[in-house]
Amino acid sequence: FYFNGRPMLWATLHSNQLNTRDFIAVARATDESDEQDPEQFKSGDEVFDHEPLDLQILGRFDAQVRYQADNVEARDVPLNDVVLHASLDDGILQLKPLSVGIGGGEVKLEGRLNAREPALQGDLDLALRQINLTPLLEGADLPQLAKDTAGILGGKGNLRAEGESIAELMAGLNGVLELAMSGGYLDAVAMEVVGLDAGEALVAAVADDQRVPLRCTYVKAVAEDGLVTLE
Repeated sequence: FYFNGRPMLWATLHSNQLNTRDFIAVARATDESDEQDPEQFKSGDEVFDHEPLDLQILGRFDAQVRYQADNVEARDVPLNDVVLHASLDDGILQLKPLSVGIGGGEVKLEGRLNAREPALQGDLDLALRQINLTPLLEGADLPQLAKDTAGILGGKGNLRAEGESIAELMAGLNGVLELAMSGGYLDAVAMEVVGLDAGEALVAAVADDQRVPLRCTYVKAVAEDGLVTLE
């Protein structure tokens, strides 16, 4: 269809069940078709790609897409449901929002991607609510950490970036991410996995396999020009 002289796509999609293995299979096929020699990744190599992003397709048509999956089948992550509302208008892509049920709670993303200029501009707002960390850590093959540490996680964040490649986007990342966890425990296992630089009093408190109940745990990460600092 055409709207105001531009190609336009309207779509309302619904799935009774979404299987994440389908997406993994597509990703693996893409990786295999563009497989790179492992020898090229050596100490000191760049982590992020400097190849300019080609997003001209985002300016060729407009779109309004709504998608909902009632049930999600995922092997390692306890997902509940997915709701997506996305719009594309003359090179500007907006998520409003992308909502994913995970760990009994919800992760919600709202974002704006401006691909009208060579330097991509992106803004992302993130909200996490009532996420149970236990099944997530168990799915990540960290059963001991799940048993000793996990609580209920919530948080919020907003991130901004601009650049012509993934490397430039990461190097220009700005924003704040705040996370808080209620409940859970602290013990020697958690301190080792998290890499917590604990004082002598805290080390003594969790000695002899003792577990210290946590009322609240809070972390704030601030990104400025690609440098992330924990406050």
